[in-house]
Parts: sequence; structure tokens; C-alpha cells
Amino acid sequence: MEEWFEIYKGLIPFDDYLVKCIVDNDNNAIIDYIGKCHFRITIKDILGFRIIDESSELRDPYAEAGLAENRPTFLTNYIYEVKQVEFGDIIHSAIDKNLSTHHYKLMSMNYLIDIVSENVIHIEQL
Repeated sequence: MEEWFEIYKGLIPFDDYLVKCIVDNDNNAIIDYIGKCHFRITIKDILGFRIIDESSELRDPYAEAGLAENRPTFLTNYIYEVKQVEFGDIIHSAIDKNLSTHHYKLMSMNYLIDIVSENVIHIEQL
């Protein structure tokens, strides 16, 4: 069953952020949350990346029973580490099984971003 864990709770204050996301030539994910404050999340050497547009459409499925007991209420936090989620399991099945990976879900009003990496998140306020 899916497991969701809030990480860095409250570090990015609630706001209506514009989210810009790129994966550079070195396979690093760079996600900017731009609002009253500007935060940059960097994850180096990603193994898998997926972005779903209009994550606000996912609000109702989060509330449905049976998807995951501890799936979060929509936008109570912006950063989660997840386990036993289909996308992460697919990426992990295609890589060296000895790698220790992290599967992150980054939330916003307009995107849901999945990132799988061996590395931890780096967050800075710009």
C-alpha cells in the first residue's frame, strides 16, 4: 500500500506559486516555486521524472477511500517522500537493485511532480 511522508513541512509557506521545472543536461531536476517568496528545489542525478499538469484535478481522488490510508489532504504540504507507489516501483525495477533510492512527490496548484533519485532534496530560498 502507498505510504506518504511529509518532509520539510512548513518550509515553503502556503501561497499560490508559479512552478517552473527543468531537467538539465546533467540530469538534475530544478524546480522553482515563485510567489511572494521564491524557493528552488534541486535534486541531483535523477533516475526518473514525471510531471502531471493540473494536479488540482487530483483533489477528489485523494479523498476517495481505498487509494492510500495516509495519502495527504490536498496541499497541506508541498514535498512528500513516498513508498510503494507505482511510478517509483517501475523506475526501481529498471535500475540496479543495490541502489538506495528516494521517490519524491512535489505538489503545487498546477503540477504534481514525481522524481526518483539516489540523492536527497536541496532547498534554498532565493
